[in-house]
Amino acid sequence: MRLWVAAALVWFLPCFSLFSEGLRESTPYQLTEVTKQDQDWVREYNLGAAFASQKDCNSAVTCFKRALILCPKDSVHVKEIEYAIVLTYYLEQQYLQAIQFFETHSLLYADTQLAAYHDLMIILHHSYEILKKTKKADIILKHISEFSPKDALGSQLTGAVLRKDFAAVETVSEQMGQSKWIMKLTRSLLSKQKSKSVARWMNVIVPGSGYFYLGQKKAALTAFALNALLIWGSVQLFLSHYYTLGALTAIFEIGWYAGGIVGAKEATLIYNETLFANYAEKIIFHDEIAPQNKLKYEF
Repeated sequence: MRLWVAAALVWFLPCFSLFSEGLRESTPYQLTEVTKQDQDWVREYNLGAAFASQKDCNSAVTCFKRALILCPKDSVHVKEIEYAIVLTYYLEQQYLQAIQFFETHSLLYADTQLAAYHDLMIILHHSYEILKKTKKADIILKHISEFSPKDALGSQLTGAVLRKDFAAVETVSEQMGQSKWIMKLTRSLLSKQKSKSVARWMNVIVPGSGYFYLGQKKAALTAFALNALLIWGSVQLFLSHYYTLGALTAIFEIGWYAGGIVGAKEATLIYNETLFANYAEKIIFHDEIAPQNKLKYEF
């Protein structure tokens, strides 16, 4: 269950479309000067760009990869095509695919000569943070700070939020002049979070009370009623000298009781992660912080 919650947070929380309204005005991403000899692969590239603009990721990537095959390996356009593939994956929230492609192609060695180098760094930092590859994210952040300190602060804040480093959130938000509303959200989050130990021990003392602590009244009533029924049934069977059935019922009740204790702990984890997801969304989606608002190019 814990792994499921972590996966849901990683993939669901950051899933926002980079084509949404309200984005900062950006420039269409274009190749540098091409010649007539480049017509074959350029045709494939243009098709890919058209598909990407329509959010058809699979078709776009297929066309870009065809262009990559047709393009001469020593061409300056190779890295531009590779970036288009990374950008397409990123725009469709396929962060793992974006990173895997980047790390296995020549784009790994890109420098500031690439027109979209700034955007590439923003994409890489955000993707590494989402995938919890913090060491690589920190390396990319250093590169961003060299050419855009303002964007570096926004990326640093995004990383601090995703890492749940609330001390860093406070520090960076102050540097950005955004501390008032962000710290208000942070205090609200911390005050609403529930204790796993409290929920677990409440279910130990009174079955179902841990769920009630989390506001899950129906689950609490169900757990209490089933535990009470099984205990009552077990006792009645023993009193009626049905010892085998009584023992089986008691064993089933012990399992149900123990499961309720574990369930209360896991339910607390889900409750807290849901609160955190809502908190992080309000910060990361903010116009002055959102990674997609830092991109200078789009299809």
